[in-house]
Order: sequence, then C-alpha cells, then structure tokens
Amino acid sequence: MPDAQPASTTTKSGPSTAVKMGALLIVGLMLLSGVAIFFAGENAGTDNSTGTDPTTPALKTYHADEVQGQVTQVFSTAVVGAQTVESDKTILDEALLAIPGVKTVDSQFTKLDPSDAKLTYVANVALDESIDKPAFVGSVFSIAEMDAPEIYFQAAISVEQTLVVKDESDKETTITLPNPIIQAIVAPDTVVGNKIAGQFVASFQGEQLVSAYVLESQNISLSPTPISVEGSYPLSSLEPQLAVAGSFGYYFSFGENFLVTGLSKVKGITAVNQPLIPSIGTTIKITVDNADLMLTDFNAFIFTNKENYPSLELVSDGFVVGLGNVSLEQAKEDLTLGITQAAAANVPLSFTDPITQFLVDVNVGAGSTQNVESSIYSYFEAWPVDVNVEIFQNGQVSAETLFVSDLNQSVLVENGVIPVSVQPGHAIGDLVAIQINGIVVNGSLVYVNGLESALTNEP
Repeated sequence: MPDAQPASTTTKSGPSTAVKMGALLIVGLMLLSGVAIFFAGENAGTDNSTGTDPTTPALKTYHADEVQGQVTQVFSTAVVGAQTVESDKTILDEALLAIPGVKTVDSQFTKLDPSDAKLTYVANVALDESIDKPAFVGSVFSIAEMDAPEIYFQAAISVEQTLVVKDESDKETTITLPNPIIQAIVAPDTVVGNKIAGQFVASFQGEQLVSAYVLESQNISLSPTPISVEGSYPLSSLEPQLAVAGSFGYYFSFGENFLVTGLSKVKGITAVNQPLIPSIGTTIKITVDNADLMLTDFNAFIFTNKENYPSLELVSDGFVVGLGNVSLEQAKEDLTLGITQAAAANVPLSFTDPITQFLVDVNVGAGSTQNVESSIYSYFEAWPVDVNVEIFQNGQVSAETLFVSDLNQSVLVENGVIPVSVQPGHAIGDLVAIQINGIVVNGSLVYVNGLESALTNEP
C-alpha cells in the first residue's frame, strides 16, 4: 500500500455508541498484522523460509455478506480509524494515550485515496479491562485531529462451521471451518451473548485455515424485533374515553376546528382532545399519457374554473389538480371533460383520490359507551362524503408475561398491564380476545399495545 509508514508501539503507565461500518476501517484493519486472528486452537503453520516454495498451495480467500453468530468474548482491545490532515502520527497517538484506561497504542498511517489530501490513521488500542466503553468512545470523538473516527472492539464469535460463501471470482461454494470460534470486529455496545451478523472473510492455504473473521454490520440482539401475540386477557381497567379513527376522500369544509366543534355537540361526549391529522388530502391526481402535449389547453380549462380547481401541476405521468369547494364526484366529471377537450378526443385516464385520516380521543360521561358510539356514527353519517370510522374504548388488560412463539421465549410485561383498545360496551373483568403487538430489544419488551381482535371472546 503506498505511503504506509512502519507501525509503532507506545506505552502509557497508570491506570454505547453506534458506529458506521465503512470500507475505510476494513482496509485499515488489513494493514494491521492481517487483522484476522484465528481462535480455532489449531496451528495454522508458519513458513519462515525465504523464497517461494512451488509446492506451497496458493492462498484462497472467501467471503460472505451476511454471516450470523453469537459473541463469546469481547477483548479489551479497540480498533480506532479516522481520516486526518495531521501528518505527525505522534500527536494522534498521544491524544489516545491521554484517555483514561488506555494502556498502549499500536498505530500506522496510510493513504487510501491518492487524490485525497487526508491520511488514514488506524490504531490497535489496548485498554484496561474495567474501562468505561461509552466514555472511551466519547473521548475518541472529541479528538480534534480525527475526522469522523470509527471505533470497533476485538471479539470472538461462534459461527456455523459449514458456510456457503463466494470465492475470489464470486462463485458460490461451501467451506468448513476447523473450529466454530473465529475473530469478530464489533461495535462498542456489543456484549457477550449478543447475536450479530456481518461480513465474513476467510483465507485458506490448501486445506489449512489461515485466518477468518466477521465484521459486525448488525447486532440482532439489539435490533428492534416486532412481535405479535393473540389470546384472551381479562380487562383490568377501562377509561371513560373513546378513540375515534377515520378516513375519507375529500371534504372542503374539513379541518381540526371543524372536527372538534362537530364532535363536541355529540350527546354523551364531555370533551374532545387534540386530533391527530397527519395530512389533509386537497389534491386529486389524473394519470394520463402525453400530459405535456395537452398542458396549455388543460391549463386554460383549469383557469376558467379557478374557484373549484385552484392549482395545476404537471407530473411525469399526468396532472395533480388542487380541489376547492367542489365534491369529488363533480371534480371527476369536470376534469374528465377538461382532459377530453385538451386532447380533442376521449383518452384513457384514471384518478387517484385524495385521502385524509384522523385520530381523536373523546371523553365520555357516565352511562353506556355503546350509546355514545352510536351517536358518533350518526354524526359522521350526516357528512356529505363517505367516512370510514372505527371506534374503540381505551383500557388495560392484565398479563405478567407474553410467550412469543417466533422467538421461542417469554418476555416480561412491565407492571403486568398492557394498554389496549376494545369495542365499547365491555366491563372490567371481561375476558377479551386481544391482538397484542410489541417491540422486543435484547429480550426486553420496550413497546406494547393491544387491539380487540376478531376472535370469539370467552364469556
């Protein structure tokens, strides 16, 4: 590698963060003593002779993009890489040695891109076993001379001994490792027991394994895992509140104040909370061929109907038209006529309707929630547009644990309760069929809620 300088070792006396997986450090690692330490417990053999032995098998390298394994050990050795404009490597070494818990630094410079003025600095850093890893990582990122440092830790990982890989010509083949324990280069927040996945590289000389390692790209144990569990659970509480979710095509009068004011007048509702309205659909899309050829004439048509159609946009496959005080049915009739006139012929076209969605919680007084539910449906049925509405009552069910068959494990439910939305009309103590959805991270439930399902509830 051009511009590489000899490695040096400096010794110091005295005492979770995410990292990107870039090519910078992979190449840098290769420069540092081959990087792939073989933990298999078998002697790979060392040829100390000079010259080339024609009987020595050629070195073959294999790779795979995604190999999974379980971390069996994390060593107190970090690998730090960064780009820098600082040409004095000693300054970077000393900056690392100044970090509490750093024992030695073994580093070198190289230039990965000859056209770049920056150098690439890579260091193996020996650490005290008791070092605070997040603090160490933060200290590395605070070194002014290092540009976007990358930080990894040396580890050991257990993988399947027989692996499907690709050779140097990207031809798929199968290799067998003499031992399942190989080296891993892992993120600072990866710990023993974590299941990880990453890029796998192995080198063989004949049948003899020379080196093998995995560069972590994903910590499966720390990745959010969606779960879904269905069963019957007792209602432990019910709130005097209904959640109203709805969607519709286009309604000129709709807005937050319109919705709050209307629901406030529904019998049985005592308060309307702030609605959640992700977006209000105010445009309709017309998909039609050769829209650019009819733009001038169609724009003239839109201009003469400015009150109903306040905007026009040409897109790659048609037009997007703004809607004013006009019904969706009337808009489709008008715009079909406008396109026909602009094209001077009947042409195939299709419409993509606008969509507005909303979610709003309403507080209800004493009495039957089913009566309030019926009144809410009647309110939306009076709208001049079709509205799809679902209404649920907020509450909780009791569950100490959830068994997740996909993970083949039980996860603990914090406080033994799960927030749920159920059909109005239930009473506390009812056994209700619930579809529970959640997110598990490293075996812990970090998010959970439930919705009454279509299962027949037990009496």
